[in-house]
Amino acid sequence: MPIDYRPGQPWPPQDYENTKSLRLYNEYAAWYSGDVEALWSFYSNQPASAVPYPVYRPSQFQPGLIGFLARFFWGRPLTPGQSTTHSHAPVAADLSALSRSLLWAEPPQFTVPDQDRRHIASDGAVINENPAQKRLNEILVDGGWYATLSEAAEIASAYGGAYVRTQANVGFTDQPTGKVITPDHAVPMWGPDDDLWAVTFWRHVNPSAYSSSTSGPVLRHLERHEMINGVCVVYHALYVGSADKLGKPTTLQDGDAECQRLAGMVGPNGEIVVGTSRLDVSYLPNIRPHRIIKGTPLGRSDYQGLTIKFDEFDETWSALMRDVRNGKGRLVVPGAYLRSLGPGKGATFDPEQEIFTGVSVDGPDKPLQIQLTQFAIRVVEHVGVLDALWKTITRGAGLAADAFGEESGDVAMTATQANAKKNRTAGTRGDKILYASPGLRRTAFVILELDALYYGSGITASPVQLEWPDAVAPDPLKIAQTLQLLEAAKAISTRSKVLMLHPDWPDEDVDEEVALIEDENAPPPALEDPGTFGQPVPAPGDPVAPAPDKTSAD
Repeated sequence: MPIDYRPGQPWPPQDYENTKSLRLYNEYAAWYSGDVEALWSFYSNQPASAVPYPVYRPSQFQPGLIGFLARFFWGRPLTPGQSTTHSHAPVAADLSALSRSLLWAEPPQFTVPDQDRRHIASDGAVINENPAQKRLNEILVDGGWYATLSEAAEIASAYGGAYVRTQANVGFTDQPTGKVITPDHAVPMWGPDDDLWAVTFWRHVNPSAYSSSTSGPVLRHLERHEMINGVCVVYHALYVGSADKLGKPTTLQDGDAECQRLAGMVGPNGEIVVGTSRLDVSYLPNIRPHRIIKGTPLGRSDYQGLTIKFDEFDETWSALMRDVRNGKGRLVVPGAYLRSLGPGKGATFDPEQEIFTGVSVDGPDKPLQIQLTQFAIRVVEHVGVLDALWKTITRGAGLAADAFGEESGDVAMTATQANAKKNRTAGTRGDKILYASPGLRRTAFVILELDALYYGSGITASPVQLEWPDAVAPDPLKIAQTLQLLEAAKAISTRSKVLMLHPDWPDEDVDEEVALIEDENAPPPALEDPGTFGQPVPAPGDPVAPAPDKTSAD
């Protein structure tokens, strides 16, 4: 249906799920970006344009969520006269990057099933090639889809989910392309089976006016994707309002270049008929369930429950950096050693000066002294706390602290402990794959549909399967040693050995390999009795000719 919000509509919509999720998105976005102003603004409950770190704030003494957030390290004020010493370590961004590599270091294989794999070329020749598979592979590579989906995995780790929009920019690209949209700029509509029925994306057309003033006009471009009578349709509208109100609709011609381009494409109700049989937007949840918003189809962020640990990590890191600053050597010298720079300009001390003249002493019992002040830098203590916090953060995200090559101390682990850590990371990866795969298959199907509709591929879209590679490639030496031990114990068949060495092979390939091995190891044919010299062997009971007498002459 066309976009038609009532006058005075708050924006974003203020229902429970949107209000709760938007607050979480703002918090997660601040940590993911690593912007210290965004962190201070969120936790201090003040705009970023305010003077940083006031002496105190009334919000710190309030009960409930506002007071709790204001008492975070990043919401805590400084004492008067103290400089800004808050340091940030990008732990949250590192966690999202690790989660991204967990899924997309080795991307999955998109497979279009084909039973006979026999097709007729234009010249009548029979070729063993799946044209849908070939075209899909070209689109995924040339259209940059692997990078797009990898980006979506990182966004989903931070926000709990990501939207992937499939689009056909005819005249600009030779294949469908994708775009990742963060969930803080999306208003979804879910079906009873938790499928995405429709979604409205929005963006600020004049972000400079929005950021500099809360009273000036704010232009928002709304883009609603939904299914109408089994066909995907996209509606576009431009609204002029305020910072917290959507306002009233205006013509797309009043917007930026993108809005003006769309103005020449939309129908009378602002619609563009995409034509696909499925929604051209897929939601990729990071993992479920959501621990804060009960019953929502929204995914859970890897940051959920860990933001206070991020804050403690920054507090510890800032304490270490304060030790570094305090550990710088400083000289405390008498005032007589200082060289005046003139009235009102202060004085300096030259540590390279060798001879001092005209230095007066107040008395023999008050000799002039130069004192060196240098505090110790407690590196071991701080790094120990940081290491413990990192283990807590990765464990809270379902990962092992050293799952990505990070050293977590010199403590030796048993094989059981090592396997437990490996299984924890592999289990989290498997869960993320389960939740991402349906959206990825839907996206691949829509890619083939758009390619046929707008780029003339002539290929009928069909469901696509995903084959995810193993997270860690097996060690060939360990497999060989295991097979050798099982063979020596006569506890494994030839077929089982082939399956252990090649678990991804189809049955026909395994059977062929087993047959080759058995042929190579088959025993040689039996030899004839060398005593007969080619003569027939007498049957039992037949008379045997006497042996010739070798002593007689011929």
